[in-house]
Parts: sequence; C-alpha cells; structure tokens
Amino acid sequence: MSILFILSIGFFFIYLGNQLFHKLLNPLSLYTFVWTFILFSYELKLIRYKDLTTTTWLVIAFTFLAFTMGVFTFFAARYNFEKPLNPFKEKTTIHYPFFADDGKAIKLLIYIFSIIGVLAAIQHWMVLIKEFGSIPMVLIKSATVYRMRVEGEIKGVVPYVFSFTYVATFFAALYAGYYNKFRLFTVLPFFAMILKSLAEVARASMLFGLIIFFLTYVLMRYLRSQDKNDSTKLNRRKIIFGFSIIFSVLILTAALVKTFRAPSENYKASTHALRQVEKGFLISPSIYLYSSAHIGVLNAYLKKQNEQTSFGQNTFLPIYRFLAKFNLVKKQSYYQKGYYIPVWTNTGTYLREIHADFGATGLFIIPYLLGLVATFFWFKFFLTHDLRDMVYLVFTLIIIMFSFLVMVTRLSYWFISLILILLTIKVLKHLVFQLSSDATKSSQPIYE
Repeated sequence: MSILFILSIGFFFIYLGNQLFHKLLNPLSLYTFVWTFILFSYELKLIRYKDLTTTTWLVIAFTFLAFTMGVFTFFAARYNFEKPLNPFKEKTTIHYPFFADDGKAIKLLIYIFSIIGVLAAIQHWMVLIKEFGSIPMVLIKSATVYRMRVEGEIKGVVPYVFSFTYVATFFAALYAGYYNKFRLFTVLPFFAMILKSLAEVARASMLFGLIIFFLTYVLMRYLRSQDKNDSTKLNRRKIIFGFSIIFSVLILTAALVKTFRAPSENYKASTHALRQVEKGFLISPSIYLYSSAHIGVLNAYLKKQNEQTSFGQNTFLPIYRFLAKFNLVKKQSYYQKGYYIPVWTNTGTYLREIHADFGATGLFIIPYLLGLVATFFWFKFFLTHDLRDMVYLVFTLIIIMFSFLVMVTRLSYWFISLILILLTIKVLKHLVFQLSSDATKSSQPIYE
C-alpha cells in the first residue's frame, strides 16, 4: 500500500482525535500514530520483508475501524445525554488532596519504591555474579545471559519485586507534572531500570517505565491546564532538558544492551542502506527491526493460523502462569513462536494474540472495547479529577502504545504494577493526612 496513503490516513485521524478530545495526546490520536508509524516503517522495506497479504491489510483496517467505533460510541452516548464533551473549555478550581502536604508523602513513596527497585536489580546482579564470577564476565557473557533468561535457566532471582519501580515511576511523573519541574529524586526509578535492563540484557522494562512516566506527566500537565488557580509556569527549556536527560540515558543503556548482546547486526535480508549502520552504536538495524517487523509476523501468522492457545491465554498470561503453579493448567512460556519474514522474530502485534485467544470475533470486540474504555476513562478523569481514574487511563493507554508489539497485559508487570499503584493510593491517603494538618480540610473526591 502507498506510503503516502498511509501517512494521509494517519494525519487525518490524528487531527480528528485532536478535534474530539481537544488535546493532542488522546486515545484516537495515540492509536493512529502507533499504527501509522509501524506500517510506514514496514513499507519502507529497509529489510526485504514479504508483502502484506490482502487479509492482513483487511484485518488491520477492520480492527482500526473497530477501535474508532468504540471511541465514537462513547461520544454518541454522551451526546444523547447532552453532557459537556470538552472539559478544557472553561477553567475551574481543582483540588489536589494528594498534594495537600506539599508533596511530602509522594516524595517519600518515590524514595521508598525506587530503593526497593534498586535492591531488586542488585539481587538480580548478585545471582548473575554468582553464576559467572564477576561483573565484567557477566557483561562479556551477555549473549549467554540473554539465552539463559529466554530459556528460563537463570534461577534465584526474586520475582515481581522489581514492579515497585513502576510505582515509583508513576508518582515521580505525577510529582514532576504537578510542579512542572524535574528534580533528582524524580529520575531515581530510571536508575533501577538501567540496572535491571543490563542484568536482563533486555530493553522492554525500560520502555514500559518510560511510557508510564511520559503518559502520567502529560496527563498531569493537562489536568493542571484546567485549573484556574495553577500558578506554575511552563518552563519549556527545563522540561525539554529533563526529558532529554532521561531519553539520552535510556537510549545509551539500550545501546549498551544491544552491543553486549550482539555487537554486529548482520541481517542477510537488509538493504544496502541498512547495512551501512550494521556496526552502529546508537543507530543499528535492530532499531529498524523492532519498529517494523511485528507487522510481518502478524502477516505470517494469519497465513498459517496454526497456533493452539487456550481461551485468553495471551491476554491473561500472568493468570495462567499463576494457576500453573498449582498444576491447575499447563505452564505457558512468555516467549511465542517465531516466524521467518525473512528475519526470525516472534512478536506479531496485539492483533495476533487476540485472534489466537478469541478468534475472529476478538478482532472486533477487543479493539472496540479498548477504544470505548480508553475514551471513557479519559473524560472521567478530566471531569472528576480522581487519581484512580488517571491510573486506569494510563494503563489503558499503555495497551494502546504497546499494541504494535504485543498485548501488554501478557506481561506480569502490567498487572502487578497496576495493582500496586492502586493499593499505594490508599496508603497515600493516610500518609498525607499524617504529614499535613490541612488535609482534612480539603475536598477529597479522589478517595471516595
């Protein structure tokens, strides 16, 4: 399909989303951007990918329309009830009971959960050092460490504890968004992510944390823009500088992970242009592969459709793995079947997984519900200012942002960090009360 046509459709729906939601970052524009980007990348054919079949194009178009229908279903329902659809039309007074103590409680939680994340990463490193003898040997044997992790051969790492890092990330972004500034402690969670990523020889955990931070920060700034009493000044230079530091450090870490795992990336199907950066440090063929190949895997999967999965096995994989501990179901691997497209890779967008889980019906129901639920929580948050609604919105938008790669709910830390953040909000209520004598005088719709 024409790249120009893909970009034109993408631009139109991003613009439409901005008009409907009155903010650039919104469910419709975000979903459109993610899928426009991956389709554009795939059609560049810097790797000699196989052409997408008519079936694949129809599936992508059908599911996009299903998502859009979910968005418009909400607008149609709200229009019938004649309720306002633009929470940003007029500024209002917003109460922030979770900042009634000048952010002391949130700052304390950021420190506590960041430290827990760092300790979890250090414990992972201790297991590796015991296995390989020293930190330099772990780094030298990174390819072996990666293979052992994929095959489940690394024993002794305490599971799930690292998810506390994402709790710290959420509250760090909340703090930075509220005060419109970055402070040293707000980037502490990223230190834990860097340690963990180097230990895992993987980049997914950093991407997950970065997305949480970005979404939470932007949504908090949107909320503050509603508040007629907001006295914080938008210092674009400081914001750009803060995000630049975070992005630079994470990109550097990702490049190190790539270098340790595969110093040279020689894909036989690469075009001449891509071969020019085979030994690149920051820019390399794998960057292009990870931003494009998943459509090719979806294409190969739809041709064969020979994967046997239980109902919801991919979507609710953490639940299946938990039940497997009690021998109630067969234990399922985190890693999926790979396809040669003509590079071996195994992630095929969330469409592959919902089709395997729920069949053709799922290709309509899941995107439709995703659009409906994301739109519902968008307006619910900006109309009620409830922190829990913000959490639900952020984690729904995470599904959208990861949709080009996997159904992110198959990752245990999506479920665990969501639950931990919601539980922490309950703790935050009492902690703020203890640290501020004024908390009881504030309106508290967020904790109802």
